[in-house]
Amino acid sequence: MPEVTAEPTAQGREAPGGGWQPYHTLWAMLLGGWLFSYADRTITGPVVTWLIEHDHAMLGSAGHPHALGGLIGSLFFAGYMLTQFPGGYLGDRFGHRTMLAVSLLWAGVATLASGLMTGLIAFVVLRVLTGLGEGVFYSNDRSLIAQRTPPAKAGLGMGVAITGLAIGLTVATISAPYLIDWGGEVLGEEDAWRMPFLVLGGATLAFGWVTAV
Repeated sequence: MPEVTAEPTAQGREAPGGGWQPYHTLWAMLLGGWLFSYADRTITGPVVTWLIEHDHAMLGSAGHPHALGGLIGSLFFAGYMLTQFPGGYLGDRFGHRTMLAVSLLWAGVATLASGLMTGLIAFVVLRVLTGLGEGVFYSNDRSLIAQRTPPAKAGLGMGVAITGLAIGLTVATISAPYLIDWGGEVLGEEDAWRMPFLVLGGATLAFGWVTAV
């Protein structure tokens, strides 16, 4: 039985002459979205490690700080899980691009706010809220690629976009020590841990705004 291939949407058709296409721009934007989302997620680990190593007062009330660090990561992914289904539903109803922008803006605000917290419980709650916002991204990027990309290149588009995940993880892991050192110079040693959240949260907010417009 011959394979039936769906007709690409108007946005996904190749323009005569080849070259850079609108769907290439979409891939690049989604790569950036994954980059910032995963950088916001990954930065928690290096920061919590720094807080533990420096016996910071933020974790002073925790009897088992290493276990707490693992718990924060687990709760973050629980947030991912809880919003993937409703995120997909809302994307079908209000538009996938709209939900992607909401996800990035939400993650940016929550990450930025994480760097302003003074209490452990509020910090943990904000990291969970960050996960809730970022879970929406999973449900909408693939749908947008499928709609706007020629079917023969949809797999390539998804591969390009998801590469942002690995780039974001790498960027956050490598930059964390430098951002914390910079935070020590600008904010003082006690508040040095805040700088990664402030920088990455601000960058995610800016990118989310670009996505929205």
